[in-house]
Amino acid sequence: MNRPVVRVVISAYNAASYLMQTITSVLEQSFQDFEILMLDDSSRDNTAGVVQKRKVLNLRYHRFCKNYTGPSLPRNVEISIATCRNKVLLDTNDLYRSGRLEVAVTFLEDHPEVVLGTIYASSLQSE
Repeated sequence: MNRPVVRVVISAYNAASYLMQTITSVLEQSFQDFEILMLDDSSRDNTAGVVQKRKVLNLRYHRFCKNYTGPSLPRNVEISIATCRNKVLLDTNDLYRSGRLEVAVTFLEDHPEVVLGTIYASSLQSE
């Protein structure tokens, strides 16, 4: 199996109420050569259940057995072991608007000195 061009890293903690919309916003992107890595920081809600409902081939789920009180450590662990060159971060309470992933990948491919990207996303909390 070929490695995807980009990995979308989503860190989650008690994100069940937002997660379905967040994952869907990635899956509906025009750029489709990606993998989603969901990092669950020991959620106490139904985060794992939501991921199971939306299980697709390019969605990987990892649940940490200890809560690290924030997304930094889980993201750093993933970044250090990732085999995919391009990585972008997405918070669980945010959405990618149409075409955003393509813009990010184009930028990362045009700027090989950049190893990690974040792109503007719309917040679900403001809705």
